[in-house]
Amino acid sequence: MLLFLYNGAYFHQRGRYEAALFEAWVNQKTTRVTINGDVFYWGELMRCELLPQCDRLKLLAAGDPLPASESLTVYRAIGDKGNALGVSWTLSEEVARRFEEANRILDPGDVRVLTRQVRRDEVWAYVNESGRNEQEIILLLNY
Repeated sequence: MLLFLYNGAYFHQRGRYEAALFEAWVNQKTTRVTINGDVFYWGELMRCELLPQCDRLKLLAAGDPLPASESLTVYRAIGDKGNALGVSWTLSEEVARRFEEANRILDPGDVRVLTRQVRRDEVWAYVNESGRNEQEIILLLNY
């Protein structure tokens, strides 16, 4: 992700922004990085800065094929410090429960799994075979 951040303009100029962002997101190994003493959280950067610069359809095309359904049930595990508007959701309740358990260790407060219905046209990317087989759905939620 860091390499992408430093080269976003380059990718934009060459029409490769969405494909490069998808690859960077899929291959990230940590959820945050510290640069010159400032902590950056990838999910927040995606939601606030990177996704708004994307062409949604190009990003969707860069990802794995989205399941055929028009309406999708998605899940997200969050703790007290979690963000219900986060970009990373999953189609798998089992995957969300694994993250719930991991969050419980790191953030022993109110850890829970959120569930919501989204329309196919709200999805920005689908990551499954290209990533960690987590059936990840990337969303840009504003509500």
